[in-house]
Amino acid sequence: MAFEVPALAWARLLIAERDPNGVAEADAILARQLECYEGCHQVLRVMKILVIQALLFRTRGEMSRALEALERAVRLATPRGMVRVFVDEGPALGPLLLEIARDPQHRDFVTRVVNSFGTPRPSPVPLAHEQLPTVEQLTEREIVVLELMAQRLSNKEIARQLTLSWLTVSKHASHIFSKLQVSGRRAAVERARRLGLLPLDSVA
Repeated sequence: MAFEVPALAWARLLIAERDPNGVAEADAILARQLECYEGCHQVLRVMKILVIQALLFRTRGEMSRALEALERAVRLATPRGMVRVFVDEGPALGPLLLEIARDPQHRDFVTRVVNSFGTPRPSPVPLAHEQLPTVEQLTEREIVVLELMAQRLSNKEIARQLTLSWLTVSKHASHIFSKLQVSGRRAAVERARRLGLLPLDSVA
């Protein structure tokens, strides 16, 4: 998926964990972010937040709100041809999109999106002389920490962003380095890029 601001990455993590308190926190985060980006007319961010909200509402069984958020995202995306905003979420978004497609005005665009789910995007390819090791899978929380490392945030800054203790972030960093078999932040980000865990254009 496209590289995201920390608040959105954290909201995704909370939704994925499916804890009711965490999902409620994610709802509040997304509402604040939506208001912020609407105010400064950042349409791409608004669309991304609406899509994440649709998934959150679906997680809570609030289908009407999920469809309302997704339909708004589709309306914003259609004239701009922004298919990737939806494709980045993967086929899990498909059932909601098919509901949106019942409206004839959205059918062509949604069909493009759904058809794009079947087209795999290329993964980063290692350099010919480099043999990448098999690594232990990172947890979702570790991936969020890794994304923030790629933005060159210190452990203390990451701790503030995620409302964690500095010690907890340090432990996550240690686990990341161990799993990726590297000895530092820059090497971890580079290895993660090559393994497809981070976008190739992440800051580093």
